[in-house]
Order: sequence, then structure tokens, then C-alpha cells
Amino acid sequence: MNPNNPRERLTASEIDDLHLCVPLTLPEDTQLALENNFPAEQLQPWNQVQEGLSSGWMNLHELRHKNSNKLLSARLMVVYHARKRGENDFILVAWVVTPDQAGKSRGYGSYLRPLSYQLSKTQNPHALGLVAERESPHGDAAAQSVLRASWMKRIGLLRIADLDYEVPPYMTVDERVGPYVPVNKRQKAAKVCDLLLTRFDGGITVDGKVVYSMIERMYTEGYSVRSDDPYLQARLQLIDQNKVYDLVEN
Repeated sequence: MNPNNPRERLTASEIDDLHLCVPLTLPEDTQLALENNFPAEQLQPWNQVQEGLSSGWMNLHELRHKNSNKLLSARLMVVYHARKRGENDFILVAWVVTPDQAGKSRGYGSYLRPLSYQLSKTQNPHALGLVAERESPHGDAAAQSVLRASWMKRIGLLRIADLDYEVPPYMTVDERVGPYVPVNKRQKAAKVCDLLLTRFDGGITVDGKVVYSMIERMYTEGYSVRSDDPYLQARLQLIDQNKVYDLVEN
């Protein structure tokens, strides 16, 4: 038995009772699961999530029981549409939640991942691919990062090699109330991370100009970093737009 294969942890009848859902509005139990598993500053305002799902710049994929409709796992993704000619659409896997420990041990999140990947390709056929962020495999997060790397590899998420990447901190709830807070003055610090990508066309390289565009849009649109923030300019300068970056497994 392979414990990493969720199909080997579930019986045939249990698998038959699973249902892949694509809601166009945010269910109450999914909202509650996200609230219970993420700090408030990391979550979008719920009215924005509802608007994003209905207008197509967010996608929600859920695994539920057919009979009880119980939520087993969910993936909420942000679709970054191209803003101008020459840019690529791409999809950030932003929030992944399996509500309870029993569901995690049964492998429901692992079961949903490849289904969600294929569905993302169908929903966004012209997109570059799926993007995810992973804490650097150094320091306190090392063990967790290694575990994440194994399932990311199984669904084709590859690390953009030789890229100096950070996840800037979200503004806290209190910081959102007042004037704009530059990244270097926010209460929480940036985290060294890896940026991962799986291309829908199977490519194993990515152009530096594409990397630059992706990170600029994620920082400004996703992390609320203003275009005139010195942090943004310093981070973008680290990207070699004339380079072809390799996508690697580790």
C-alpha cells in the first residue's frame, strides 16, 4: 500500500461518494473553513471573493460527499488575466484547505489536487499554468517544505531555479484602516520562498520577462504593494529579464 496515493486510502464505495464541485458563489462552510485556517489579513474580503467567483477572476474547486454534501477539501485560486499584449494569464493556487484532521489523514486534499489541475486547464485553456508559493527549505519551515515539495512534484509544480523570491507580508487588519504602509514598515516581515510553476504546455523553462510580469502583478494586485514602493522596485531588479529560467523538481 502506498500511503501517498489517496486512492489506496479510500475504498471503492468511498470514492464513489466523492463529488467535484465548482461553485460560482462562496458556500458558507467553505468560508468558515478558510476563516478557521488562515489569519484574517491573508484572506480577501468576502464580497471580493463573491465578485471574483461570479466574474471569473477567481476559481473555487471543492471535493464533497455526494450524499451528505460535507466539504472535504477546497482550493481557491486567483486567475491573473493578461493586462496587455504579450502578457500571459496564469493561475495562483492561493488558499488550500481540508477542514478537519480526519479528512487530511484520508487524503482528500491529495485526491482533489490532480482533479483541480485538470479542471484549471479546462477552465483557462490559454493560461501559462499554475503558480504556487512554497516556504524556503531552510530554517524552521524545512520539514514542512519538504513535505509540500513531494505533493507539488506529483502534480507537476516545479521550482523556478535561480530566482531570488520573497513573499511580502500582507497588511494587518489594523494597517488596512489607515494610509498605505510600505512593505518595509509593515508589522510582519517578508518570507524567503520558492516560486513554483507548472506550465500547461509541459514546458520546463520560462522567460525572464514572463517571470517579471508575474511577480509584479502578484505583488501589486495580490499583496497590495504600491508600484512606487521601494520594496517592489528592489525585488523586481533581481529578476533577469534577458534570462531563460529553468523549472526544476527540487
